[in-house]
Amino acid sequence: AQIILTAMVHDPEMRSAMNVKYDEGILTRARKAGLSIKHFNRRDEPPAVKRKEGSSLSWGVQAVLQRNRETPDIIFDRGDVGKEPMIRVLGRNPEEVTKKVLRLR
Repeated sequence: AQIILTAMVHDPEMRSAMNVKYDEGILTRARKAGLSIKHFNRRDEPPAVKRKEGSSLSWGVQAVLQRNRETPDIIFDRGDVGKEPMIRVLGRNPEEVTKKVLRLR
């Protein structure tokens, strides 16, 4: 929910997201499918954010959205110590997100 709430601050139409296991092959297929992809580096995460449970994702999504005019289809990170790498697919609704995910097969 934090990913969606953070995305909605920048783009109120973005109301759905899906987490997908991190895999370079998925990112390659996403690029070939023409999906927009952005990432954040968890090593850049401020210590106060790292210490607060549940705040990492909001920080990362916000960092990406502040650097870009448009909300990307995909926001990913490669993880960090104790943090799992993850791909997040964003969209206006569950149907749009599902269509994007199916393009990653």
